[in-house]
Amino acid sequence: MGVTVKRVCCQNCGADLDIPDGIRFLNCNYCHSKLEVVEDHSTTHTRLLETVARETREMAGNLRVIELQNDLERLDREWATLRETYLTRDSRASRRNPAWWQAAWPASLRSSSVFSGSS
Repeated sequence: MGVTVKRVCCQNCGADLDIPDGIRFLNCNYCHSKLEVVEDHSTTHTRLLETVARETREMAGNLRVIELQNDLERLDREWATLRETYLTRDSRASRRNPAWWQAAWPASLRSSSVFSGSS
C-alpha cells in the first residue's frame, strides 16, 4: 500500500504543498509559516497557527473581562445585601446610613446614591 498524498495551499504565501495523510501540522516549504491541516466534510485546507494563537489570546483577554464583570456584579449583590443590615430608620421611617458611617466617607462619596441610602 502506498501513502496517500493531499495537496493543500499555504494560507500565508499560497504555495501548493503536498502532504501525506495523517499530518496535522507542518511548516510551509517556501515561507516557513507554521500551519495546521484542517479536514472538513468535503475539503482539506491549512490554517496559520499564528492566527490561531492570536485569536486564542484575544479570547483569553475577553474571558478575563467577563470574569471581572461577573466578580463586580457578585460584589455589588453582596454589598446590597450587607448594606441593608447597616441602614437605620429616621424619624420619618426613611432608611438612612448611620451617622458614623456617613462621617467615615469623604464628602465626594457621601452624595452618591450608593452611600446616601437611596436605591
